[in-house]
This record gives sequence, C-alpha cells and structure tokens, in this order.
Amino acid sequence: MTGTAAPFDARTAIGAVAALAAAGIVLEVALLRVLSALLAASWVAPVLGAALLGGGLGAAAVAARPDLGGRARAATAAAAAAVLAALLPIAWSAAVAAGAPAWGLIPTVATYAFAGAALAGTFARHRARAAALYRADLGAAAAAAAALPVLLALLGTGVAAHAAGIGFAFAAALLATPAWRAPAVAAGLPALLLALATAVGLAEIDPDRTLAPKPLRALAEAGAVVERSVWDGTARTDLMRAPDGARYVFLDGGAGSLVPGPDPARWRGDVGALAFAVGRTPGDEPRRALLIGTGGGLDVAQARAVGIADATAIEVDAAAVALVRALGAEAGDVYGAPTRVIVGDGRRELARLAARGEGPWDVITLAQVVLQAAEAQGAARTEQRLYTREAFQEAVRSLTPQGHLALKLYDEVTLTRALVTALAALVDAGLAPDAGAAVEHVFVALDARAQPPVPMLLVRRAPFDVEAALDAARTAEDGGWSLVVVPGLLTPPALADLAAGALDLDGFAAAAGGDLDVRPTSDARPYFFAFGPGPRPGTTAAWALGVAALAAIAALAWALRTRRPEGPASGAARRVLVGGALGTGFLLAELSALELVRVAVGHPTWSLAVALAAVLIGGAAGAHLVARRRTAASPASRLPGAAALAGLGAAALAGFGPEWIALGAAWPTVAAGGAAALAVVVAAIAWGLPFPLLLHAAHGRREVAAVWAASGLGAVVAAAAAVLLAPAWGVPAIGWTALAVYGFGFVVASGAASAPASDRGVDRASAQASTSSSASGGA
Repeated sequence: MTGTAAPFDARTAIGAVAALAAAGIVLEVALLRVLSALLAASWVAPVLGAALLGGGLGAAAVAARPDLGGRARAATAAAAAAVLAALLPIAWSAAVAAGAPAWGLIPTVATYAFAGAALAGTFARHRARAAALYRADLGAAAAAAAALPVLLALLGTGVAAHAAGIGFAFAAALLATPAWRAPAVAAGLPALLLALATAVGLAEIDPDRTLAPKPLRALAEAGAVVERSVWDGTARTDLMRAPDGARYVFLDGGAGSLVPGPDPARWRGDVGALAFAVGRTPGDEPRRALLIGTGGGLDVAQARAVGIADATAIEVDAAAVALVRALGAEAGDVYGAPTRVIVGDGRRELARLAARGEGPWDVITLAQVVLQAAEAQGAARTEQRLYTREAFQEAVRSLTPQGHLALKLYDEVTLTRALVTALAALVDAGLAPDAGAAVEHVFVALDARAQPPVPMLLVRRAPFDVEAALDAARTAEDGGWSLVVVPGLLTPPALADLAAGALDLDGFAAAAGGDLDVRPTSDARPYFFAFGPGPRPGTTAAWALGVAALAAIAALAWALRTRRPEGPASGAARRVLVGGALGTGFLLAELSALELVRVAVGHPTWSLAVALAAVLIGGAAGAHLVARRRTAASPASRLPGAAALAGLGAAALAGFGPEWIALGAAWPTVAAGGAAALAVVVAAIAWGLPFPLLLHAAHGRREVAAVWAASGLGAVVAAAAAVLLAPAWGVPAIGWTALAVYGFGFVVASGAASAPASDRGVDRASAQASTSSSASGGA
C-alpha cells in the first residue's frame, strides 16, 4: 500500500498494537480448539510453536529490510494477516482431510509472520514509546484472554477463529494512510463473511470428512449421525445416534461416552456396574456415590439401578450435561432429580466438597475419564491430574471405612499403571505399610466380552477380608465378568511376588510393564496416558521448530555483529541474545503459571483465561512502570537488574506458588482462582520489566526489529523446551528453567551494559530520528 502520509501519532500506534495483540491471541486459542477436534491434543505444541515462529520470522524480515516496517507496508502486512487468518481454519481442514496435517503449519506461520512484521515495524518506528506500546500489547492480550471463555461460548469456536481476522483488519485500518484505509477495512470482509457463514451453519466442519481417525469418525462411517453439536472453549461436543438407536456423547471426536437409554438391557452388562454392586447388602443404610467424569451419564444410571439415590455427578464439559439433560426420558433423566450435577474439575470439586463436610463417600468412580481435548498449557491435560498418586490418595481418604474407589480403565497397560499408582497412594495415605500390604486393598475384574476387554479396578480404603473378597468375586461372576485379582484368593505371579516382598513397587512396574513405562504417576509428572518410549504425535515437530528458532536467533545475532564491525556491533549481538532469552524466559514462566492456576481453578477453559490474563496484566503493569519511571540511568544499565528481577519472579512462583495454591484448595473456585491470579500478577510484574528496557536500549529500527524477532523466536524455543522438560523432569522444571534462562539474560545484558560508551544507551541522533519518524508517519 502507498499513499500520501498523514499525521500519525503514538496513540494510533498503540491502538494498532492492541488490535494486533488481541486478534493474535483469539486466533491462537480458537485455532487450538479447532485442531483439538480435527487432530490430537498433542498438536498443541507444534501449532503454538508455528504461531510464535511466524511472529519471529515476520519481525526478522523487518530487521533484514527496515523499509518493510514503514507505515504503509506495516498496514499491508496487517491486511494480509487478516485475510490469511480468515482462511486458516479452512486450510487446516483441507490439510487434515488430505491426510497431511503438517501442511497446515505453513499458513499458520505465514499468518503470524505478517502480523509479526506489522507489530515489529510499529515498534521500530516508535521505539521512543516502546514501553507504552509493550504495555498496550500485553494489556490488550490480557483483555482478550479474559473474554475468551465468554467469547467462545457465545460465538462458538469456529466463528471466533474466523472472526480474529477482523481484529487484524482493524489494525491495518489504523496503520493505513487515508487513501488506503478502505482497502485495509476490506481485508476484514473474508473474516466477517466466513464468520457469519459458520454462525448460520453454511461453513461448518463435517466430522465425516475432516476429522483425523478417531472413534467418532469410525462410528460415523458405520452409519451413525450427529444429532447436535456444541463447540465452545472446552471442546467440540457431539451427540451421535448409532444405527441401532444407541446414543453417544463425544468430546473432540475422541472421548466417547454411552448415553443410557430407558431400557437397561442396552447397558446392564457394562463392567462399570460392578462399582455399585460390590458391597451392597440388603438392609444397609442408603449408600452415597461420587461420580467423576460422568459424560453421557452411564455411571448415574448404573448407580440408580442398584438403589443408590444419593449420587453426585461431576462433569467438566457443560455441553455434554446440557445435551444429555435435553434428552430427558430418552436418557433416563440421568441428570435430573435426585442426582446432583456439578460442572467442574473432578479433583477440585472433591476437595471443595470435603472441605464443606460433604462426605465420606461409599463409592467414588472414575469411569474412563479422559477429555482428550487440547489445552494451551500443553504440559499436562486436565484429566491426567485425576490419575496421580496424590489424586488417588485424596480420593481414598474421602471414602467410608469400607468404601472403595472404582476405576474403569481401557486396557491392560492402563490397568497396570492405575494399579501401581493406587498401591503407591495407599502407602502415601498411611493406609498400608508398604506396597506389598497394599495389594490386599485391590480387586480387579475384566469384561472379556467387550472388544477390547475392559478392566475394572476397585481400591478399598480398608483391606479386603475374606468375606468382602468373596462377595466381590461372586458379584463379578454373577455379572459375567472374569476375575483377575481377588485378595487372598487369586493373585497373578508378579503381584504375588510384590505381596510376598520379593519385588518392590519399581520392580513390579518393570516386570509388569515390559518395554512400557508404567511407574506411578504424580502431580509433578501426571502423564498417565503416556507410556513411551518415543515422542508423542506432534512433539517431534515442536522440537524441530525449537531447534530452528534457536538457530535463527544465533543467525540474527551473527548478522548484526558482522554488519557493523567497527561500531556497536558486539553490543547489538548481545542485545539480540538477550531478546531471545527474555522471550524464552517469559513463555516458560507463563507456562509454569498456567499449571499453577489450573490446580486452583480446575476447569480447563477458565484456568487458561485466568492464567493468561494474570500473566499479561502483570507484564503490562511492569511495562507501565518502565514507561512512567524517569531516571538518569540508561536503559542498558537498568536491563541486567530487570532481567534478574524477572528470574526471581519466576523462581518465587515456582518455589512458593504450589504452597500458596494449596492453601486455597478447599476454597470456593472464585476465591481460589483469585488468590492464584494475584500471585501470578505479582510475579509477572517483574517479567514485564526487561523487554521494554531492551527495546529502548536498541539502536535504530533494524536492531529494534531484530530484538523483537529474537524474543518471538525465543518463545518458540520455550514451547519446545516445555514439551521436553515436563515429561522428563516434571512440570516444576518449567519454572526453574525460566529462572536459568533469565539468569543467562542477566549475564549477557551485563556484558552489553559494560561495553564501550559508544555501544550503550540510545544515541541522540537515533532518538531524534525515531521522534521524527513518529511525527511523519514513518512511510
């Protein structure tokens, strides 16, 4: 775009930066939700990495060609981002349908590259106002993050993904000269039209054609039809009707749950019924059951079938509850009275109920609880926190003396991991002196008629005595289920060696798992469904992006060092390296905060919104302090201290955050989430300090763009590192690595600050040029 330059003040630049930031985060989260349905949750890391890589590459292009950062070209880049953003969901659908999902990364990188070029160009032209621009960047992103749950619920994920392009078009209109403002606005038309078409059902994603191989697709190919779909911030929830009349609720096409009909013949033989039939004696007091992850409501129907009226169902997906409830009698009114239904995270709600004195429970069930929905946290999905030794310990402590935790699992390997985790939890809870003695607390049956066979694990708070073991065995056999473990009566050889003391728990896990890793999971390493060896799908792409980003940062630093060998070249190279470190440290600290807030809030959608908003608000407050503070010290001399403070903020959150979150474990969700958000905001203030100082310390447009590019590329490195760190060393390692990276930034920034005088601060001529550029519009 070209045209006559017009007055262009910093306030307009701030508005454009805010629009770019808000649109970028809405597109990122909405796109992840779309891809969770189309692909697998493990694609979070590569898609996030592609978005970050695109932003970094766009800024790098401005560093290589500073004229690309002029006002007109920045407007053109924002307009291009608007068009591509509108088309991005369609491109991904086509790539998945063609069986080549990796091709979808290319338009993702391109979209964010144009947005990154517009952003970096605007910062480069107005670097004298870098702190104010950075504050607007983070503040607008925080507002968008806070609004995301409501936005996705009202508009739907598909509409929001298309509509993000409107934000980029608005930024283009602000950046454009008057003569080209109309074309800039027109760049938002594809986004508007596609969003409207999606809203009225003309451009919906067809699960039969575009979903990757998943249970929903297999059922659709067998003749099932989608009766109704809801696509919100949690997942895409589909209600399907099979040719035989059976209904299922699917979350993102992967986690399916049978909806019980009024005729028990369809579901009476499901092994999950064993959870409620065991221990039932005529004349006993009415029993109480807590059902976690009820999905289509089968657990509720099974509990009612044996006379348990006092049942509390906890389900994280509100859409699933609404779809089943709307069926009414066709679903046996499972979510109607007398069942109490709580929408929320099972573990979080269990702790809250216990704190309110609502317990103990005779039965607590986890029946194939798996959300299989992508989360931007990436490190661990919500349901995996239900399958740790700490979670099992909390559950068994909430049982009556003769109560049991019932886990309906998927196969032999998930049974083995659940078994070893339960044995560890019993020891941790002080209910068994060692793992061998804990064997007396477990009972296992198998539904061999199902394909594949479905195991059922009962974990009793008290050891099974002979009478209780015989009762459980007879109940299982009456239901047509095979016996696998009956305490004192039937014990497989490896488990018998554990009970006899010939093996410890690690030895049993090694013997039972063979080549697979079935050791107990913990809150630090909650990867219950990861049995490795080898990376999960999508993680190899994330690592490749991370390595590429690291190489790009080094290339940027080298290019600046060799371009001006006679002047402040070494300082420029150092500042680029500092930019990479700050970008890496910020995202690692953000991911660490996301994990902490998820523990406090529970629900994946709201925990993401609260955590992102808290991090970005804190960062914006830090940038505000830099913008407002007047000091004689140069930005370069203040930068090392700011980097050190950022590292201390990451360390404080990693070290004291879990204890702070634990204090509110039993609080109402709003109070616990507020306390967690407060802690994150305080820590994030320090994270927002160093980057605006670095931008102020940079020389000229080229270096500002290079620093911005290095920061974006550093975030790609962080996303890849998190994929590696969390499974290998535990989720807390993410926060401690942020400290180490900020420490590296401190060391390099200290070297830049001690460089010769000609290499420090913002030289007067450069500052004057920046001011002149701001006034003239930077064409």
